[in-house]
Amino acid sequence: MKKETKKYKRPLRRKMLIGCALFCALSCFAAGIFGAVIYSNGMFDRYEAYITGLLHYINDEIDTEDLITCIETGEESEKFAVLQDTLDSIKENYEIDYVYIVQPLNTNETDNMMNVIAGVTEYELKYEADTLAHLGQLTGDSYSPDVAALYLEAMDLKAGEISFFQNETEYGHDYTGITPVKDPAGNSIAVLAVDISIDDIYSVLINYVVMIFIGTAVLIVIFLNVIYRWLAKKVIIPISKIQTAAEKFVSDSHNQSDPALLEYADPHISSEDEIESLSSSLSTLTSDLKNYMKNLVKQTREKERIGTELALATKIQADMLPSIFPPFPNRKEFDIFASMNPAKEVGGDFYDFFMVDENHLAVVMADVSGKGIPAALFMVIGKTLIKDHTGPNVSLGDVFTEVNSVLCASNNEGLFITAFEGVLDINTGEFRYVNAGHEPPFMCKSGADYEKYKVKAGFVLAGMEGMKYKEGVLELNPGDRIFLFTDGVTEAENNEHELYGENRLLNILNKTKAMPLDKMLDSIRKDIDTFADGAEQFDDITMLCLEYHGTHDDIIAEEITVQADIGNQGAVTAFIENQLEKADCPLKAQMNLSVAADEIFSNIAYYAYPDKKGDVTVRLAIKASPAAAEITFIDSGVQFDPLSLPEPDVSLSAEEREIGGLGIFMVKKMMDEVSYEYKNGKNILNISKRF
Repeated sequence: MKKETKKYKRPLRRKMLIGCALFCALSCFAAGIFGAVIYSNGMFDRYEAYITGLLHYINDEIDTEDLITCIETGEESEKFAVLQDTLDSIKENYEIDYVYIVQPLNTNETDNMMNVIAGVTEYELKYEADTLAHLGQLTGDSYSPDVAALYLEAMDLKAGEISFFQNETEYGHDYTGITPVKDPAGNSIAVLAVDISIDDIYSVLINYVVMIFIGTAVLIVIFLNVIYRWLAKKVIIPISKIQTAAEKFVSDSHNQSDPALLEYADPHISSEDEIESLSSSLSTLTSDLKNYMKNLVKQTREKERIGTELALATKIQADMLPSIFPPFPNRKEFDIFASMNPAKEVGGDFYDFFMVDENHLAVVMADVSGKGIPAALFMVIGKTLIKDHTGPNVSLGDVFTEVNSVLCASNNEGLFITAFEGVLDINTGEFRYVNAGHEPPFMCKSGADYEKYKVKAGFVLAGMEGMKYKEGVLELNPGDRIFLFTDGVTEAENNEHELYGENRLLNILNKTKAMPLDKMLDSIRKDIDTFADGAEQFDDITMLCLEYHGTHDDIIAEEITVQADIGNQGAVTAFIENQLEKADCPLKAQMNLSVAADEIFSNIAYYAYPDKKGDVTVRLAIKASPAAAEITFIDSGVQFDPLSLPEPDVSLSAEEREIGGLGIFMVKKMMDEVSYEYKNGKNILNISKRF
């Protein structure tokens, strides 16, 4: 699906112009503020120097003794008049607002200051006489508490020390310098002050800032015009060309299925800078991408071809293994089921079973070292050789010895096979076997649990020339099972790298031992998957189970395991009646068997388990010659032989007879054979009825 090219609301050129404008504005603003601060600081330094000179000059002209007299008497002297003229001259000729001498009295709002003397100009005498009423001429006045406090603090300054402060009045913004007037004894008698208006400073600063911003605006306009033209020529237009060429290439790649037909329109940027390098790199990248796409298409097709061949190989391998169950529907002497799940598309494990002759069944379980195609091919060779060399009256040790010799002669890849083969004599139950380094089987004797069968393992096949193998023999009885598997079962791992192990395998085998073989193997596979919890399968998982039923004279039809509870009596009765009907058992024999089975099951349900928790297995076998039905009851309850009870005296009335024993007595009378044994912790009661 073609992806639409995104249209950006803020193109690069707009972002760059806005960024440049902001940078210029901020830079000029910072420069203006910095210049204003420097200017104002310089002006205040100059004003302070100016005020300092005036204060020192005036202080030198003051006759302090005469000034004290004037303050005390409230009358002006000749020297006071001279001092007044001096202050007037200074006020008239120097750029100051006020020059005056005051005596701080207190900090109260009423008459907190005495105006001793102040300089005035002729203009002020003529037009502002009322304003001067509070300035000088030995009059009282009220200053603001904050200003009065500053004047009082100035009285404590040393001679020649000056204090500066800014003061906002109704007449403007002043910068004031004050210094104490000392008498000959060094005592402060008054404060000499000079006020200079600093409104001009702020006016200059405002004009300065305004000029800065006007100049900034002009410079920004000029700069942006220049930078826009430069960016457009050197950056924006070349990048736009590269963008257009790249977008066209992307669009064509979505619409063109053949990468060989893709073309990249090189914009030919000649800026001799990084953009030209970018354009050249993009041109190289698209060329490499085009070649990569061609190779990818080629590899994808090759991968699809290999995938098809692997799928075919998987099917061929699966077809080589027996997969139709039951494989011998006309043979009732045994049952067999097997499964194989490869870790890859094809695996190295294999199983096989085949009739050697009319009375012998061969089973094979093997594992080829390695995985994938090489192991699968070696598997085919090994499987074929084992089957070809297995024959009637041929020792299995000789079979593996010959197969090993052939495999070693053509084993250039260094592969080997672990294998187990067994041949079952259907008539006698004799099971001959040979093991070439393979996992030993698990055996389940009729009525018992699975156990690991210890067999001597020979060396692996194709591992070393000249190896000799020996066969072993074991006996299978009707109802016995033998379970073969590869190490992929016990070595299956979960996400914590724990192995499935033999203990888990034994546990699930014993839980499912009463199931049909196909359901049993399926349950084992599900248990392995649950344990693995999604972890990757690293090895093939192959299993085979063989159950020996015996000859047609003794065939086990079916069995059922239920909890030893009287509520399950109906299920057991239905199971027995159903199997007897299938065997065409006469109605009278069915009734006898059902009654006997009900009596035995009820006794087990009531008395076998004191805590009322336990199972009972009911197994029904049909014999063809002579025609008979045999029912076996197996429980793990309290050991008890019902046949050891004394027979009741049936000649007595019900009130006279002792309680107990009548049920088993009836069973004995109805059945042809009744037997009991206690084996492996289990009570085994067997009843048989001919028909």
